[in-house]
Amino acid sequence: MSENEPSLLLAHTHAIACENGISCWALPSGELLVPHAAGGSTFIFVDQLEEPVLHLHTSPRGGVDFSEIAVLTHLANEWNHDCLSPAVVVDYAQPECVSISGHSYLPADISPSHEQLAAFLLPALRNAEVLIDLLAQSHPALVREAAPELAPLANAPLEPFTLDSLAEMLPLIGIQRFQSDGTTAIYAWVNDVLFAFALDNGPSLIIKGHWDPSLEEAEFTRLFLICNDWNRAHHGAVAFCHHTSEGLQVRMDAATITAAGLTRPQLFSAVGRGLKHILHGIDDIAREVTGASPVEWP
Repeated sequence: MSENEPSLLLAHTHAIACENGISCWALPSGELLVPHAAGGSTFIFVDQLEEPVLHLHTSPRGGVDFSEIAVLTHLANEWNHDCLSPAVVVDYAQPECVSISGHSYLPADISPSHEQLAAFLLPALRNAEVLIDLLAQSHPALVREAAPELAPLANAPLEPFTLDSLAEMLPLIGIQRFQSDGTTAIYAWVNDVLFAFALDNGPSLIIKGHWDPSLEEAEFTRLFLICNDWNRAHHGAVAFCHHTSEGLQVRMDAATITAAGLTRPQLFSAVGRGLKHILHGIDDIAREVTGASPVEWP
């Protein structure tokens, strides 16, 4: 990403927010700030620490006492289980209080189109508002200029995303053995990890990785905190605990908004990026939990 591309991406983001009646402040540093009615805000900036992404960081104004951390961990885990964005992280770095933050990411290494940026931004900001409203209800202490003409963001043709188009693409990235249920998902083993590729009603491409250590329910807090720390440090996928009859498992979701379609390179990039982040996430989390990894690296 060249030096001027982050500012251009933020300018388009600001324009889309204004076009849709969203209060969005452009800060002198170039970043954006969206206030939320219930208290709190979403800070929008381009993060290039791991790979270039448009990062939406949602946070309430305040915090709660450490005695409420158990309730917040369950709230965060249920949100990450049920919702694609934002990924929710429990923040407990400050010794005197605990808070929650939400994180939504749009890969920016392959330039998005105006439609793709809008398809990501508007639902992400709506979900951020829902998160802040939820926190205001469950933990009240947590919440206490004309756009310039802009150049197009991307010119490549956008293709509607379908499971059939994904099935055609998987062999091209080395995934030869996979199975489709015909309507909702494709399943494949990658590096000895079970993956599911699904299209939800967003629409979004969801890539889900499965790790089944079948831990006792008493291990929930430890497992949640390990997933939470991974979510805090990484943006490519969200890890959360999953309860089954066989015990406590780990799932990881990587989501790509497909409402505006995807170019062919963007689809390749989204699948490759999702597989990479999930495999590394399961490897990291499993090693910390059990000392061994289910991932078979070539």
